[in-house]
Amino acid sequence: MDDVFTRTDLTRMGFTRNHIAAAVGCCLRVVRRGSYVRLPGCADTAHSPYTTHAQRPSPGDGSAPQNGLAAHARLLRALASSYGESLPEDAALSHISAALVWGLPLTRSVVSTAEVSRPARSRRYASLHVRHRSVAGARVVRHGLRITSLPRTLLDVAADHHLDVSVPMIDHALRHGMTTRTDLAKHLEARGTHPGVVRTRTAIALADGVRESPAESVCAVRFHEHGLTGFAAQVVVRDRRGRVIARTDFLDEDAHAIVEVNGALKYAGKDGDSSFERERRRDYALRNAGFRVFQLTWKDLFSPQPFLAIRRFVTSQRTSA
Repeated sequence: MDDVFTRTDLTRMGFTRNHIAAAVGCCLRVVRRGSYVRLPGCADTAHSPYTTHAQRPSPGDGSAPQNGLAAHARLLRALASSYGESLPEDAALSHISAALVWGLPLTRSVVSTAEVSRPARSRRYASLHVRHRSVAGARVVRHGLRITSLPRTLLDVAADHHLDVSVPMIDHALRHGMTTRTDLAKHLEARGTHPGVVRTRTAIALADGVRESPAESVCAVRFHEHGLTGFAAQVVVRDRRGRVIARTDFLDEDAHAIVEVNGALKYAGKDGDSSFERERRRDYALRNAGFRVFQLTWKDLFSPQPFLAIRRFVTSQRTSA
C-alpha cells in the first residue's frame, strides 16, 4: 500500500519541523493531522533520508501524475491506510476505502473521507465517516489493513453510491476473475432487505466483465439512464466478405450504430499520430460499411448531450426500419 508516515516517523528519519514543512510542498502530502503520504518523483537531495526510505512502489503508483482523479484516489487510499492500526476490533474499512485497497477503479470524486463500518452509531468526523453496519463474517486483512470482503465491499458501494461508481468496480472484479455475478447475487440475498437493495440489484444486472475499461462501464450506465437497450459490448464487425473491420466498444446492430469510448486517450508525438491515423481509417471503414460511429471522450460520459444525440439517431433508425 501507500507509504504513510506519522510526524514521529519523519522525526526519527532526521526531519526537523522545517524539513517537514518544505517536504509538504514537494514530495509529502498531508492526509490528516499528523499523517503524511509520499508523492513520487522527488529530486530534492534535502529529502534524501525520506525518499530513500520511501522507494517502495505503491500499487497503482507508477508514473501517474499526482493530480486529478488519480491523485484523489491515491490520497483516499493513504487516508484509509492511516487508520489501519487504530480501528476498533469490531470495525473495518469499507465502501470506497475498502474498494481502493482491493485495487478497484474510482470514476468520480464521491467522498473525501475514509469510510469505516462497525456496529455502533454512525458518526462523521473531518476525515472519517463511520457507518452503523455490522461487519461480522465480512472482514479480511489485505496489505495489513482490516477491510470488508470483496463481495461485501462491492455490495456496500452499490447500495450507497451511484451506478457510475459501482458498476465500473463490479465490471473490474468480474473481468479479473475476482468474483462472479452469481456470487454477488448470493451475498446480496443473504443480506436480506436493506436500504439501497434495489440499486444494488440494478448494479449487478448492469455489470458485464467483457467491458475493458472503467470508461466503457460508465458509458453502459449512461445507456441505462437514457433507455438505450440495444448496445452490446466488444462486438467484432466484419465486412460483406467476412473480413474483420474492427472490434467495437459498443454496437447496436439493428440501428447500425457504434459507440467508441476513448476515455482520456490523447494523441501526441509520433506514436500518437499513428494512433490517430489508425482510428481515422478504422472509422472510415466502419462508416463505409453503413455504420454511424459516435466517438466519446471521458468528458462526454458526464454530459447528457452525446447520449441524447445517440438516442435520437437510434430512435430514427428504428422508426424508419
